[in-house]
Order: sequence, then structure tokens, then C-alpha cells
Amino acid sequence: MALDYFKECLEIRIAIHGTDQHPDIATVLNNMGEVYRTKRDYNEALEQYQRSLTISKAVYGTEQHKAVAVTLNNMACVYDAQGNQELALETYQRVLDICKVIFDDETHPGIMTTMNNMAGIFKDRGDLDHALEMYHQVLRIRKAIFGTIAHPDVLTTTIDIARTYKTQGNYEQALLFYRDALDIIQAI
Repeated sequence: MALDYFKECLEIRIAIHGTDQHPDIATVLNNMGEVYRTKRDYNEALEQYQRSLTISKAVYGTEQHKAVAVTLNNMACVYDAQGNQELALETYQRVLDICKVIFDDETHPGIMTTMNNMAGIFKDRGDLDHALEMYHQVLRIRKAIFGTIAHPDVLTTTIDIARTYKTQGNYEQALLFYRDALDIIQAI
């Protein structure tokens, strides 16, 4: 049903703009990709994302744009879901590089989310030291942003760190971070 609406929206927007080379078209295609991704139709999702990416690059004349970063991030999620962790990491790195340029601020939520996603892949691949390094970097920045406020993003990263220490067999550190997570949950 949602896809039917998006397809109709796509036709209307192309008619309005007289071309498919418009940011609105790229947004609709990206949204269609999200629906396909949710349905686990990864090939179709990637096709829609690629169409969106091509339009965004053409319209903005650069890869250094938020719309490009969003679409690449969605593609990385699909690659990860397909088990192609290497391509997912490469794509997340492109997203991270773009975000660092366009936001010029390492504390931007897009940068934190991308780094957290990359750390998750490192964890899944068994590169626990690299995962912990990234998770700790994200946690430091998130704590600097949110201070003593119990925040869901701080909670997510705290739990990710605890799970990684547990996977590593470092139960003492895992317990410390699980306790921190419990304190955050109780404060929320």
C-alpha cells in the first residue's frame, strides 16, 4: 500500500517538475527504497537507492551533500543486512567522510550514528578492539553533548560497549557498563 502511494507520488512529482532530475524525486525514490528495505526486498531497495543517489549527485553537483549521505547510509544498512560487511563498512566510511565535511562538527548526530553502525559491524566481524575504540569515542562525544542527562543515544552506546566487553570475555568491564546502562534506564 505504501509503495502504491509512493509510485503515485513519483508520477505526480515528475509531472509537476517536468523532469525526474529534481531533489523531490530523489527523496521519493529514497523513501521507496526504505519500504523495500523494510520488506527485506534488498535488491529492489538498492535499485531505488541507486536511482536516488544518481539524481542527488546530478542535482547537487557533488557527493558532499546531506541527501547523498542519507542515501548512502541506507545503502550501507542494506549491504550489512545482506551480510556484505566489507561493502557496508566502505559505504559507511563514505557517509562518515561526507558528514565530516558538510557538518564540520564531530558531534553531529549523523556522525555518531554512522560511527556506532560501523562499530557494530566491527563487533560482528570479531574485531572487538576496533569496535570498542569506536564505541568509546562515540560515548565520549555523546556524553559531552548530553552531559548528565540520561539520553537514549547514550544508553544505546553504553549497552553496545557492555555487550562487546561481554563478547570479549571481559565480564568485569561488561558489568560496569551494564550498571551504567541500568542507571540511565532508571533516570529515563
